[in-house]
Amino acid sequence: MKYLYLDQNIWIYLSQVYYEKISIVLYRDLLEKINFLMQKKLLVVPINLANVVELKKISNKNRREKLARFMVDISKGYCFIPYNYTIDLEIINFIKNYLKIPFDSIQESAIGIGVFYLISDGTLPRTPLIGEKKKKYESEMKKMFYTKETILKVLLDEQSPEHNYESVVKEMERISNINWKYKDKTRRCRMRMFKFLIGTFFPRIVHLCKEFNVETKDIVNKFFNFEEVIDFLKKFPLLYTNICLHNGIEKILNRPYNVNDIPDIASFSFAIPYCDFVIGEKFLISIARREKLHLFYNTKLYTTKDISKLLVDLNYIA
Repeated sequence: MKYLYLDQNIWIYLSQVYYEKISIVLYRDLLEKINFLMQKKLLVVPINLANVVELKKISNKNRREKLARFMVDISKGYCFIPYNYTIDLEIINFIKNYLKIPFDSIQESAIGIGVFYLISDGTLPRTPLIGEKKKKYESEMKKMFYTKETILKVLLDEQSPEHNYESVVKEMERISNINWKYKDKTRRCRMRMFKFLIGTFFPRIVHLCKEFNVETKDIVNKFFNFEEVIDFLKKFPLLYTNICLHNGIEKILNRPYNVNDIPDIASFSFAIPYCDFVIGEKFLISIARREKLHLFYNTKLYTTKDISKLLVDLNYIA
């Protein structure tokens, strides 16, 4: 099975072709190829929470509904879980590997059909029920929430809260301004990584180590140089990709963060290490290439100018 991630603008182009609003041969061919490979169960094209955010920006109700229906229909309801849950999955797999406990791949755990893959960790809410009552509960929950119809309702739910990233952008700008006080770009990059680790990652790994009754110091060795820090980070692809993309943005002078960067980075942080093909806007794709993420994860990256190349590559999995 192969995985293809489509940025929101690609979903829009494909839907315009589907509804015959535009006629572009390459996009029509791409849509036909995706449909063919999905039907053959050779390809998964998941959507995610960022798509919900982008859909809510469309003020025209009819256009929003048509796009949502198209996305759910083409994706077959496949979604991948939000950023924070994937970080936890990576840490849990890391701990299980240390304990020599079998674990599922991130793709198997983080990608699936159902609303819980879209808004949480993909699993059913816990219940105190046992035996037959528990089985009945799980069966009813799956009928209600593990369907394409439920996903569509979430995409179109006008009552659900909008995601406002302005406060996050302000915080990222504040951190960026502090980092720019370090004139040496290498030191600036290192300071960002250390702050990210201390503020975001280490509290999660300490918490999850307690759940598995593991001493954090047993699985996180002392770092004697910065290269060892990088080697450690690379064991957590989502985290490492996220840091690389943020560092890539910070390297661009006079280019502040905007509200679109936050959900886009969260989506690409999953898509680049865990999907085989990723197509999106030039900005983040260019950063990922400069950071050599496509080489590290053996992921093929494309922009809208690379549709013909994507078609050729998809032919190899038919």
